Amino acid sequence: MLDAGLVDVTISNIEFVDDQHDYSPFPWLYQDVEAMSLEDGSFDWVIVHAGLHHCASPHKGLCEMLRVCKKGVIVIESRDSLLMRFAMRLGLTSEFETEPAVLSGGTTGGFRNGPIPNYVYRWTEREFEKTVNSAFPEYKHKLAFRYSLALPLERMTMSRSRFRRLVVHTLALVRRLLETLMPRQGNRFAAIIGRSGELRPWLTESEGRIVVNTTALLRDYDRTKYKRNPQ
Repeated sequence: MLDAGLVDVTISNIEFVDDQHDYSPFPWLYQDVEAMSLEDGSFDWVIVHAGLHHCASPHKGLCEMLRVCKKGVIVIESRDSLLMRFAMRLGLTSEFETEPAVLSGGTTGGFRNGPIPNYVYRWTEREFEKTVNSAFPEYKHKLAFRYSLALPLERMTMSRSRFRRLVVHTLALVRRLLETLMPRQGNRFAAIIGRSGELRPWLTESEGRIVVNTTALLRDYDRTKYKRNPQ
């Protein structure tokens, strides 16, 4: 955040991590992303980096982020790609995040930051689109995506498998090439979801409320032609 030049930032989590209590110059705020105690539109942007896959419901966390933002959210998570599935078959990555349990002695870093290793929920572009439209069907949304490949070099040094260590370090040598040739196959996936404020064509605003625009709907449908099935 500092490198990006941002000045009005609040860092949040369900608890302090690694006994880190000082996030100066930014304040820290306790928040559970699956049930935030914040008013709608509390922040311009809400950002999460590799956190939603620790939730019981990553989709609920995303919807809460959208609720408390004014302009949009940025989500950086892993993508559910063919390359990632192949990597899981080779044992280069896993469905469950077990390394934090090793590093913490089985005490933290897993499901909801507890000791149980969490399932690594990986997203697709279509899944983001469906989740956003389901939670906020009133508005049109602006979605954009960015891709890169981040190899688990540090964590892989713990592996007892020479094969796994060799494959990951070999991939590191051609990482840039892989990002260029197969950008959507990387494991680092960013979704930028902007709130446009533009209503769907079948909705309108009246007296501060969003209501159905029946005039717009009747351009497509003739309700006099509708016949109920016989009972």
